[in-house]
Amino acid sequence: MVENAFSFDVIVTNSEFEAYKAEAQARWGHTEAYRRHEEKTRHYSKQQWSDLATGMDQLMGEFAACMGQGEKPESAAAQALVKKLQEHITENYYPCTDAILAGLGQMYVADE
Repeated sequence: MVENAFSFDVIVTNSEFEAYKAEAQARWGHTEAYRRHEEKTRHYSKQQWSDLATGMDQLMGEFAACMGQGEKPESAAAQALVKKLQEHITENYYPCTDAILAGLGQMYVADE
């Protein structure tokens, strides 16, 4: 298990969360993925959200370890983690197509 000190639910206040939520709705509220996300997560409990945050923290720790070991993005190890991330998003939030996953990557790099 890879430990990671970062936890989204620890560093985001309720007002910040509401701002992120409003931005997401404004940007993607018209999409099928957004609708599916709302439908799928509507009844998630606080514990489910916490478990998902922990799982994402662990996955990001695995990415950091992979990068720290000198793996290139196109390596089998890195691509296996990309697939794992895509499956995590699909299973827990919305169908994460290759195009959506690429868009998420671009957004994380470009969006402040």
